Amino acid sequence: MSSTKLTKNIAQLLRSLSLKKYREEQNLFIVEGWNSISEIMNSKIEIEILVSTENQNQDILKKAKQLTKSYFYATENEINKISNTKTSQGILAAVKPIDKSADFIFNQSKKNKIIVALDSISDPGNLGSIIRTCDWYGIDALFISKNSVELYNPKVVQATMGSLFHLLISCNIDLNNKIDEAKKNGFTIIGTDVHGKNILSKELFNPQKKYLIVFGNEAHGIDKSLKNKIDKYITIPKFGKAESLNISVSVGVILSSLKINE
Repeated sequence: MSSTKLTKNIAQLLRSLSLKKYREEQNLFIVEGWNSISEIMNSKIEIEILVSTENQNQDILKKAKQLTKSYFYATENEINKISNTKTSQGILAAVKPIDKSADFIFNQSKKNKIIVALDSISDPGNLGSIIRTCDWYGIDALFISKNSVELYNPKVVQATMGSLFHLLISCNIDLNNKIDEAKKNGFTIIGTDVHGKNILSKELFNPQKKYLIVFGNEAHGIDKSLKNKIDKYITIPKFGKAESLNISVSVGVILSSLKINE
């Protein structure tokens, strides 16, 4: 692929993608950094627009160009004006949304035995960390409720460190409806609550069953409208004086317990 100098029009388009309105209008979102670009390539996702300096990571850049519709080279200063990070690594890409429908995920239910459902997660750093944690523990799929922070928010994408491209993710979910569908598809619905069963209890999870685990809002927990749909509540035991755990930490502790009991 031939190299083309970054144009003002392309630079303006990429800068506009920092706003949700234009991400939706253009059906594109920004991915930054060499590691995340490498994960796109490993996932065989086509890159719509790739922009980089041309003075480092030539092997990765060469491979990325092969999966790119349009490549542009730029100066560090030009990329910094587009970047959503404090310190750009000198490469960024515009990619089409990768989320799947909930129906697609349910159709894969023989493979997907564990789904994490997020209710009203508002902090982009938390959502990105949760996605990364789910990837670490080999979780099959993720539902993100319609009143959560947008998956393609630059801070979310950055916090996933490329894990965004490893999971089946369905966004803008009406959890009331999808929990009902999950039950029809044989999933046991688990919620998190301080009065739930201790996750250190033996035989808490049955490896033969399918689970949908609901995590609630950082401040308010699981929405009241969902609570009567929960089959079983679990909790993380407290040994110290802290008032609460960060939601992404809670997800990690619970998923660790689940995997140990598999």
